[in-house]
Amino acid sequence: MGQYSMRVFFGLVSLGKEAIFDISIEGTRVSSLLRGWSSHDDQVFAESLVYLLNGTATICFHSVGLGDPAIISFELLQVEDTAYNGGQSRDNGVVQRTVTRLNYGARKGKFDEDYNGDIWGGNRFWSPKKAGARIITVNAIKNASASPNFYPEELYQSALVSRDEELDLSYTMEAEPGKNYSVWLHFAEIDDSITLEGERVFDVLVNGNTVFEDEDIIKLTGESYTALVLNSTVSVTGKSLVIVLHPKLGSHALISAIEIFEVIKMESRTSRDEVIVLQLLKKALRVPSRTGWNGDPCVPQQHPWNGVHCQLDGNGKQTRWFIDALLKGLLTSNISTLKHLHNINLSHNNIHGGITASLGYIKSLEVLDLSYNSFNGSVPGSLRELTSLRILKLEGNPLLENVAAPVRESKHHTSSHRQATIISVTVSLSFLVIAALVCAAIWWRRQQDITRAQHKAAGRAPYAKFELPL
Repeated sequence: MGQYSMRVFFGLVSLGKEAIFDISIEGTRVSSLLRGWSSHDDQVFAESLVYLLNGTATICFHSVGLGDPAIISFELLQVEDTAYNGGQSRDNGVVQRTVTRLNYGARKGKFDEDYNGDIWGGNRFWSPKKAGARIITVNAIKNASASPNFYPEELYQSALVSRDEELDLSYTMEAEPGKNYSVWLHFAEIDDSITLEGERVFDVLVNGNTVFEDEDIIKLTGESYTALVLNSTVSVTGKSLVIVLHPKLGSHALISAIEIFEVIKMESRTSRDEVIVLQLLKKALRVPSRTGWNGDPCVPQQHPWNGVHCQLDGNGKQTRWFIDALLKGLLTSNISTLKHLHNINLSHNNIHGGITASLGYIKSLEVLDLSYNSFNGSVPGSLRELTSLRILKLEGNPLLENVAAPVRESKHHTSSHRQATIISVTVSLSFLVIAALVCAAIWWRRQQDITRAQHKAAGRAPYAKFELPL
């Protein structure tokens, strides 16, 4: 248990060919690669801070159809629990994604260099920022490499100050509406002409709102060449985040560095026991590698498992989910552990063996479709205990022994759920032939309708989506 910095470095699949993919940590999407990332030093990696409770860390790379995910390395570094704590409670469950780190007055980006910062000070990447009048010093900076963030001293040995023709210092970055951002501002008075309180006083505004008023570096630190760090978490309603330092008294505004993190609320994960069972089912049912079934079946919501459909409540918590996939192999008894399972549709697969009696212990089950497989033996009597079951389909399993018995009805069912019956059907060969011919005719006619619709849509737009009733 504790807080960790996670960092992933991306790689090119082949020379000059970038893969575009998403990254999730503990079931929460934290990063999406952008086209052209390999040309920018600050985009060749993704970094996040996360507080882990159970001693394990899960990170997934999700293909979006633009090349296979490729990484060079993955770093996991434990940091102090209070590091970069912007006031967020650990109980809230948040991930802080690094958006940018700017070192004002630096000539070049700093990465994995010895900053003389304790513990992990040299592991952060700082992009250079050169706009404005640059000042530097070689004097030692007090309180730089201090707990819990351990900033490198060199970070404060350069700074930018505003000019007469433009008194404000500002920084603008793209942001997502509705997101929260944690902003960390770094200062040290390294101008020898400023030695007294009141000689440099300024306000800090974020998107037009004053977050720090009448800031005086000398007053707050007590002396020159001493590090000062200010932090504020802000909500963004527009598409940009604008930081402005506005001088009010004395000399111009000054800044040494800026750090910005996106504060991401963690998604509610599927219980560990249910994930383990699904992974066992993955092996027993021979789920193809291309289907995935890695990580969490329901989150991140942008990348659920193929064939597993989740329903979430208004708070993003899992309430029910369904299995609907193309599989083969065996249906194992541990499936009864899936207490949130409401719908199983494994029809038209190649699943063999007996129908496990443990299905009768999934009290939430409403739909069970095992038709057209290779099940054998008898239908377990435990299915009669499924009081929530509305639909049960077992036809198309020629080796399955016939059982016809009503499923006990729940007293709390609505009228639409009143009747549930175990259906076991023996069909004559002649009827099957007729049914097959009718289905083939319907399929052919539907394909003709779809083709005509596609041709019509193609003349109107480069992309058309069709939603047809089944």
